[in-house]
Amino acid sequence: MSLFLSAMQKNAAVLTLEIAGLGIRSEITFEDEAALKEGLAAAAPKMVDQLNEAVAGRKADQLAAIDAKIAALNEQRASLT
Repeated sequence: MSLFLSAMQKNAAVLTLEIAGLGIRSEITFEDEAALKEGLAAAAPKMVDQLNEAVAGRKADQLAAIDAKIAALNEQRASLT
């Protein structure tokens, strides 16, 4: 996970949270600690949901690849008998 603090403006800043390689990104604009905490509390669950979806998608892709390999091996075995 990457954290970037950028766009310092008049009494405000932008915190960018990014999970590299997965396209998960959230920007939080805040003026004080309370606003930062509120922004993090709102962004974190959304990012966790996106991460869970990405992991589930990768697992599904991996399982499909394993199933395809098993099917190919079964075909090879059948052709040998």
